[in-house]
Amino acid sequence: MSLVRPLPGIRFEAAAPPAGDVLPRMDIPAFVGFAASGPLNEPVAVEDPVQFETIFGVNLPLARERDTGASIEAYLAPAVRAFFRNGGRRCWIIRVAGEADPGADTEIGRNGLATFDEKPFLDPDLAGATVRDLLDRADFIRYQSLQPRPLRGIHAALGLDEVTLVAVPDAVHRGWYQQSGSIASPLASSPLSHPEWWRWLDCEDPKPPAPGTPLGGGGFIDCDVADPVAAPLLAATPPKGGTYDLSWNSEPGATYVLQEATRPDFSDAADVASGAIGKVTLHARAAGDLFYRVRRLQGARTSDWSNGVGVHVAAAAGWTSIPAGDYNAATLVAVHQALVTMCAARGDLVAVLSLPSHYDERQAIAHPAQLDLDSRTRSYGALWHPWLVVRDGRDGDAAPLKATPPDGATAGVIAARALSRGAWIAPANEPLTGPVALTPPLSAAFWQPLQDAAVNVIRQEPWGFVCLDADTLSPDGEVRPLNVRRLIALVRRAALRVGEAYVFEPNGGAAQRAVRRAFESMLETLYIRGAFAGRTEQTAFQVVTDESLNTPSSIDAGRLIAEIRIAPSRPLSFLTIRLLQAGGGTVVQEAGR
Repeated sequence: MSLVRPLPGIRFEAAAPPAGDVLPRMDIPAFVGFAASGPLNEPVAVEDPVQFETIFGVNLPLARERDTGASIEAYLAPAVRAFFRNGGRRCWIIRVAGEADPGADTEIGRNGLATFDEKPFLDPDLAGATVRDLLDRADFIRYQSLQPRPLRGIHAALGLDEVTLVAVPDAVHRGWYQQSGSIASPLASSPLSHPEWWRWLDCEDPKPPAPGTPLGGGGFIDCDVADPVAAPLLAATPPKGGTYDLSWNSEPGATYVLQEATRPDFSDAADVASGAIGKVTLHARAAGDLFYRVRRLQGARTSDWSNGVGVHVAAAAGWTSIPAGDYNAATLVAVHQALVTMCAARGDLVAVLSLPSHYDERQAIAHPAQLDLDSRTRSYGALWHPWLVVRDGRDGDAAPLKATPPDGATAGVIAARALSRGAWIAPANEPLTGPVALTPPLSAAFWQPLQDAAVNVIRQEPWGFVCLDADTLSPDGEVRPLNVRRLIALVRRAALRVGEAYVFEPNGGAAQRAVRRAFESMLETLYIRGAFAGRTEQTAFQVVTDESLNTPSSIDAGRLIAEIRIAPSRPLSFLTIRLLQAGGGTVVQEAGR
């Protein structure tokens, strides 16, 4: 059989467009916190850690632990890295800061964080907003006020329609204070060792007499006794980033020698400056305690050493973390309360919360009770503890171990679960990527009280570091599971997407039936994928658009009301295996409960 060659030419084939997303995405969080660079209060979407570092920098040092000297950095960057490491694909970043302090030439001063409180995290005009009025007040600020402006802090996330999770990892800082640049003065230096004739050098013959030669009369050298050279008085200014001034009272015609030591007894002292000026500026001194003294030279004569001055050069420009015993939770409570309130006001967001690293079991249990929120609002927030010890940095396995809040890793697990299986699947029992330890260790004896208090405990199990709970803060068993709250948010978002197509339809029976069919089709997709409980679609969901809701007065007002009722599926909490002895054998039965 001969083959027929096609004629040369160009052929156009119409390809069917790819099917759009049937359901809205539920895997995109917003992270709010401190960063080394980048725009302030302006949401920026990033899709990998490199893109984040290009815009917002790698790490932002803030303070030092008082006892260990360990560096405390902003937690925004580690949270974002943990998010992508655990399966996240896209997130929004909102960098926040306070009013810059021109008098503090440090990272904390430039970021307006000299006082750590809730102000950088919240829009000042929405800090006291409630679930009922928050959206109206936010719209007024953005669109209706005489001077419209973008929202700030966590409230900047209100305009991000694709975001369904919000985390504020830097809310868990304990705060800091600026440690004084000076330390206690060292002990006075011993007088310099002088020969017996040192006061007699102010004479015509500059050469000192030979040892044992009597002075005065008998034809020998006769010199006058010179006045002693007074020791200068030394002072230091507080250091700024390792730079500070040392000054002393100077005399005309005199020169000076300045010594620096790392020991208060000056046993390792070395000359660092000399000259006729009574002031020296030292730059880029490393962190630590340094000690200084100076002496005056007039010709061949010298004074004793001045008073000693100690200077403490602290890392992070002198800012020290507040000790755990002095911690005040007011800032954390204010931020968490405002964040959960914002999520409830929008209706389709969930707050991912964490606690300070020093919180033990009792402090963790007590925290949810400090939030002044009603039961319904509490279902829009979920809390995880303890912290994760990870190798965080560009060097991979060679990076240093750091303790970081669980916000980022948890958000990554939630996002990955939503992408692979659906937002209605509980994000629990999924091993976290990265942790090698947990801090602080939580006793197994407190696991049940912590669960009762709605704290999702991260545990070390044989198969990895996992969280076996996925609860919101709500005490209401109907909406306490996180997957239920997320499913309701998904249905809400999907309904808004479907309903947009019918905004300008004639409001009547035909529109009501069309809306019902569209919603039922959307809900059927969710039912097939396992989002709802029930043996049949009729017992899994219902859509009502009839005249019982759409009364003549409602239609005259231009409204079409659709009521959606769903039966969320719930996670299997326990798998019970029953061993039954039957005759000469054993029968194994499984029963889910």
